[in-house]
Amino acid sequence: MPKTQAMTTEARINSITGVREVTTSSSAGHAASSTGNVTSSAVTVSADPTPLTPLGDAYEFNQSFNWVDPSYAALPRHILDVDTLRDKPVLEHGLNVEGTVRWQLDAGVQQDVSDGIITYSFATWRHGVGVSNSPDFYQGQGYSPFTAAQQDAARIAIANWDDLIAAKFVEVPAGGGASVFGKNSADIILANTTTGPAQAEAYYPGLTPYYGPKYARVQGDVWIADPKINSSNLQFLAGQYGLQTLNHELGHTLGLSHPGAYNFGDDDDGDGVADPINYTGDAFYFQDSHQYTIMSYFDAYETGGASIDWNIMRFIYPSTPMVDDVFVIQQKYGADLLTRARPPLNGVIDQLNLLAPILDNDKDRLDATIQRLPEIYRKLARVGSYGAFFPYYICGIAFRASDLEGRTVQFPWIRQESGRCAEH
Repeated sequence: MPKTQAMTTEARINSITGVREVTTSSSAGHAASSTGNVTSSAVTVSADPTPLTPLGDAYEFNQSFNWVDPSYAALPRHILDVDTLRDKPVLEHGLNVEGTVRWQLDAGVQQDVSDGIITYSFATWRHGVGVSNSPDFYQGQGYSPFTAAQQDAARIAIANWDDLIAAKFVEVPAGGGASVFGKNSADIILANTTTGPAQAEAYYPGLTPYYGPKYARVQGDVWIADPKINSSNLQFLAGQYGLQTLNHELGHTLGLSHPGAYNFGDDDDGDGVADPINYTGDAFYFQDSHQYTIMSYFDAYETGGASIDWNIMRFIYPSTPMVDDVFVIQQKYGADLLTRARPPLNGVIDQLNLLAPILDNDKDRLDATIQRLPEIYRKLARVGSYGAFFPYYICGIAFRASDLEGRTVQFPWIRQESGRCAEH
């Protein structure tokens, strides 16, 4: 049974941009996560006219900063040297048991990788129908396909996760119509919507055993707020919010949850107003921030990480899964041990595939040559050596030429069949 609710709603307000991240809540269980933008006043940051000297500034900072005081958020040593920071427990990675990072991030569901493959596609039908018209699944009413730029960015985010796990991601065609949506033509389907979340929404995989067949059509799918109504979903450079959103939502499609139980829209005091969400009040453990996991809604500065790129004076977001994401996702699916070796290995395999039919066509000749090699080497060993050279005996010389159509002709020049040449 999934350990988290079916659909979560979360919020985060960025201190620089005033962007709030939102996900929707439902009593059905942890089926989806979504994020949204709510406009608030932006903060103007003016650049220091003094040129930066990064190495010198970093040296001076490290010399003056009180690194030995664990009360500082900027961590002086491995965080497991302390039990608490900022009045929150520091959790070990550990097994999938309470009180560990894995327990906090593992939703308890995952993609079926029995065939070693996770398929994905981009919805390209003209409109969403069927389950999309259900009050429970309203995104299809505002459906539109991804743009080419969105597809390219999604492939980057998918490659980030693909680098980490043993299963391989394979893109497949979306099919000929909206009915394909109900046939699960791919494990993960991505599309835009104007009637869903303000930012993005993703459904966890493997939900039908727990919540019934109606989830079969949406499990593992991603809905992104149409860039026409949320321009951040066209921000795909490293450190930008749109790329972070895709990485985050794809984490949900693989079975990662948010690190804590914070839900946008929670109204615990019953006053009819959504409760505020912040790191101090809602993070259960210290490492719940973007410094450690892209699945968090709290910025890296909460735990001492850098949230601003001072070279360009811009607030930045993680563009890849972070250290805790790597640990948990590899515990769930196994690690890809050939991540960096795969491109050159693929090249070797491609060349072997080209060579294999050539060797197969000449296998009789190749086998005969291999059978003769021991005797040939034995004769070579008997050849007397004089100084630094071997006295080889020329039995024949021929010229071979091929034209552009692959036709080959051979011209013999010297050929001797008596004496030593007769032995060959």
